[in-house]
This record gives sequence, C-alpha cells and structure tokens, in this order.
Amino acid sequence: MLKFCIYGQKIELINRQTIADQQICFVDMCFLFSPDWEQLDKTAQFAQGEKTYNVHLGTDNVCHCLLPAELQTGCVSVSVFGYAVDGSVRATTVPLCIGIRRSGFRGDGETPIPPTPDLYAQLLDAIDKKIASLHDGKDGVDGKSAYEIAVDNGYPGTEQAWLASLKGNKGEPGEKGDTGAAGKDGRDGTDGAAGRDGVNGASAYEIAVQHGYSGSETAWLESLHGADGAKGDTGASGKDGADGFSPVAKVEKSGSVVTITITDANGTTIATLTEGAAVDLTPYAKTVYVDGKVQELSDSLTYTLQEHTLSITHLEESAHTHDNLETLNKISGTEWTQLVSTRHYHNNIETLNSISPADYENLSSKFPARITALEDSLGDIAAALADIVEVTE
Repeated sequence: MLKFCIYGQKIELINRQTIADQQICFVDMCFLFSPDWEQLDKTAQFAQGEKTYNVHLGTDNVCHCLLPAELQTGCVSVSVFGYAVDGSVRATTVPLCIGIRRSGFRGDGETPIPPTPDLYAQLLDAIDKKIASLHDGKDGVDGKSAYEIAVDNGYPGTEQAWLASLKGNKGEPGEKGDTGAAGKDGRDGTDGAAGRDGVNGASAYEIAVQHGYSGSETAWLESLHGADGAKGDTGASGKDGADGFSPVAKVEKSGSVVTITITDANGTTIATLTEGAAVDLTPYAKTVYVDGKVQELSDSLTYTLQEHTLSITHLEESAHTHDNLETLNKISGTEWTQLVSTRHYHNNIETLNSISPADYENLSSKFPARITALEDSLGDIAAALADIVEVTE
C-alpha cells in the first residue's frame, strides 16, 4: 500500500514502496486529507507522458483507490483535486512523482488490460451504488473519522498530534517529468470597434502663439524664411582634357601618279591622283567651303598637268638623234644663228633644218623651267591641302 498525506495544496508520500509494472487491480493507494478538504468531492489524477487517468475518491477524509493498470515503467505524476458540491470551490495540489520499475512478469500471451473508466462514468457508477444502498435501507451508523481510523490501525497519539503528523518530512526530489505537449493555438479574436475620430490638432502658427509668439500669422510665415547662408567653398578643379591632335598632310609623286596621305585624329587617309585625270576629293572634306577649295585646286592641278603633258608630248614627237650629239651640244645660240645665216651645209642638213628656233629655245631653256614649275606646283598643292583639310571626329 502506498499512503499519501494531503495537507493544504501539498501532497507527500508517507509510506514509500517499490511498484512494479504489469499489475492489474492490485496496488492500493491510500489518501489522508487534512480537515480543510472535508466535504470536497475528491479525485486522484495520474499522468504519464501525454495520457492522464482520473480515479474518483469520494468525500471522505481517508480515501482509497487502485493504481491504474495502464501505467507503464517510468515516472508517474500523482496529484489530487476536489470540488465543493455546489461547484463554488475547487482545491488542487502540486504533483508528486513516483517511479514504476520493470517487473519480471513474462506472460504466455497478451493479457488485456482493463481500461480506467473516464471520470463521468465513475461518477455515474458511484451514484448508482449510492442509490442502491439507499433503496429500502435504513440510515447507517456514522462513519469513523480519519483519526479514529488511524487509531484503529495502531496510532497511539492524540488527534492534535495526528494532525501534526500529517505533515511529513521533506521527501526526496522526484524524477524529472516528461515535457508536456504544446497546446493548440487559440482562435483569433474578433476585430475591435473602430475608434472615434480625434479632435483637430492646432496649426503650427497656433502652437507658436501658445509658446509666446505675439505677431500675426503673416508675420510668422515670413519669419520662417531664414537668412541666406554663407557662400560655399570653391569646388575642386576639373581634370585636364585629353591632348588635341594636329593633322599632317604629305604629298608624293611617282611618275604620273600623285599620292596624298593625311593623318588626323581619326586615323590615316590616302588619296591617289593621276596626271590628266579629274580629281574627286569629296570623301576627304566635310564642309561646303572645303569642297569648293578642293574642287578649285583639283581643276587647277588638272589643267597644269594637261598643259605639261602636251608640252612633253610635243617634245617627244620632235626628238631625234645625232651621231655627233656631243659636238652639237657644244654649239651656243649665237653660233647656231651664225651657222644658219651663213647657210653652210652638213651631211645631216635635212635633220638640222627641221629644228626650229622655238624648238631649240624649248630644248635649251623652257623645258627645264617647266619641269621646275611642275615640281613647285606639286609642293604648293601639298601645302594648300594641309591648310584646308578639315579634321572631323
């Protein structure tokens, strides 16, 4: 038998015994209550893990029940609660842990364990038994008090000493109980009623007046405009720009072909011109002014090249050879005039007579001068192109 003493909200085990599992309707549990529990309908509660078993005890101050057969090896939490008949009072105790150890029982098969009825079924059964005991029965004798029962069971002291003895020594700490399961979330509450609109707040001007401002609202608004701030510091100098690029023009002549090379920021552009042919420099100029200057130079260059070409062609047609070229080359103009005026004869007189004074003049002076002029003209054209070509990005 396990005996428990309930004193106020505290429960203590005053008769500790070893409890083994696999027992059915065998372990007696005795509960002794202090006087403040009188007239309360009491129930013992056994909890293990997530399962709870309630066993109805009744209204006596000394109550008995059997240990629920469903309890298994491990820690069991034992507590008591009681209600007044009218439901106006409910008493509870702190839980006390007891341990159940594994037994040596090995059955031949699975023995069914009788379930502990729920509290409602137990109360109905108690009512039925009460009704059965009252049916045609006589009033029974008054039952013994808890102290009298204690005396019958060998207690030798007074009732006051017995009551004092109900408070036992501090027991050993019980085993740590399992963590209870998390409770379910409660239902969302309903939205509250909308609040009333608040009163309009004071304007900024009204607040200023409340703090001592004495001027008009217009004056107050003008006072909000503060004085101009001090001039800021000069900003840092910007970075230097990239270096510029000056174009370079170069003119080269090889035979009758003139090559003009222009290098600018966009790269190098090469134009090839041929003596006697029209020149189109529009791909290399981007403005109307430059286009006109290029066309003017192109026309002038074409005319000059054609003029020199005709002179050279005429000279080529009049060219001839002499066996005594070295001797003829030594004849000066004056000597030649004297030779013509004296009308002397040569073996090649026919050939010599075909050379006119104009031809001789061209051979001796004009032809070298024209060659020099052509070279100078090409140099002037190169300088002009370098001056007028526009560099575009």
